[in-house]
Amino acid sequence: MSSIKIQIIRAEGEDWNNSSLGCYVSLNNELVDVITPLNSQHESNMIKVPSKGNLKLFVKTMGDSSRFLGSILIPLDILPTKGYIWLPLLSQMSEIPLTSIPDSVQSPKILLAISNENNQNYTETVSLIPTLLSSEASLRIQELQTQLKEETQSRITFHQAYLSLMNSSNKQLLNSEARESSMINLLEAKDKEIQRLKSIIDKLEYSQKTADEEKEKLLQKIEEMKMHDFISVVQRLSEEIEETKKMLAGSIKQRDYLCKKLGLEGFKDVDLGSIDNDKVLIELKAEIIKYDEENRTLIGKLAQSEKAKESLTAQVFELQQIAETRSMDTSRDITIKSANIDSLLGSLGFIGTFKKAINCYYVGDKLVQLAAEENKLHVKFGGEIVTIEDFVSTILSTDETKSSGHNSHKNSSRKNFKISENLNFEKIGKKTLSTFSETKSMKKITERHLREKSNRELSVDQRKLLC
Repeated sequence: MSSIKIQIIRAEGEDWNNSSLGCYVSLNNELVDVITPLNSQHESNMIKVPSKGNLKLFVKTMGDSSRFLGSILIPLDILPTKGYIWLPLLSQMSEIPLTSIPDSVQSPKILLAISNENNQNYTETVSLIPTLLSSEASLRIQELQTQLKEETQSRITFHQAYLSLMNSSNKQLLNSEARESSMINLLEAKDKEIQRLKSIIDKLEYSQKTADEEKEKLLQKIEEMKMHDFISVVQRLSEEIEETKKMLAGSIKQRDYLCKKLGLEGFKDVDLGSIDNDKVLIELKAEIIKYDEENRTLIGKLAQSEKAKESLTAQVFELQQIAETRSMDTSRDITIKSANIDSLLGSLGFIGTFKKAINCYYVGDKLVQLAAEENKLHVKFGGEIVTIEDFVSTILSTDETKSSGHNSHKNSSRKNFKISENLNFEKIGKKTLSTFSETKSMKKITERHLREKSNRELSVDQRKLLC
């Protein structure tokens, strides 16, 4: 009967401890051999079995905690006569033999080496397999150990770098969080400070606005009071002037009556020294001289009242110009416009002709307003608006001609209180304007009449006295 030799190489299974595996080999229910440890590197014995019969392999752990791992029952006649073969292990004890050898075997499984007893070379080759496998495994293990050491060292280096990077990152993170927290606190403090300052600014702006409104109201009230007081004074002066004119007219009338009573047409035809012996004539002469003195006093008083009225009227006009300008312009706008006007006056050569007052200008005894528009100056005077060139060439030239023609007929008191006939006080008040106009007209008539009467009636010595 022919026979074959079987060598059990190793067994594999999930979570098996290869160092404690053992295998029981039985043939036709008779124990043939026990291999322990199963997966050791030493060469295992070849088991000689007949070519027919049932071979049973039983794998378990060895030692005190032995436990069953797997088994297989296989007919010998289905085994190949030589080569290596993987056989499946059943996880449960079974008496059913394997009918065929599967092409692919999964764990758990066991590896067998089979050789024919008659093939000596093959037997020798089979006998060398464990040695070859052991040598190859040893080299592989050494290679794997080297790779493991390198990998371990690499991982240690990587882990150290990782820890260093993590420490650095954590420090930076902590620093960033601290900076962020500090920045947030600073921003919150700044926001609170900004809100506080805004609140203060709002309060200050409201207080400033209230103060400006109160200041504006006070200024308006002051201007109204000044305007009212000035107008009242002007009206009172006008009334005094009217009363003085009436007294002067009455005195002149009485003097004319006395002259007519003496039968005289005027002092130029009479020698008062020739009638000194006549008591009545002496009394009349004294009376006339008395009226002449009274007339002179009244004329002086009239001149002073006219001068005061002229000054007050000019101040009223300036106050009105201030009020009108303030209602339309801010102080900055006024400053800019005034600077532009002064610049244009200088460039046009009129800086010496126009003398600046409060929001207006004096040209001699005339009070005018100037406005700048597109590098041109316009003059508001007497209710009219003309260019500055037309004003200088027409109005001033005409006034100078009139002034030169009448200078020989004006006395010294008249020069001290003359006022421009072209001043426009349309904003002062109708009553004040009409009174002022009537006063100017009556003043001219009265003075002209007095001069004519004085030239006709007074002696040379009396004219000198009046002058």
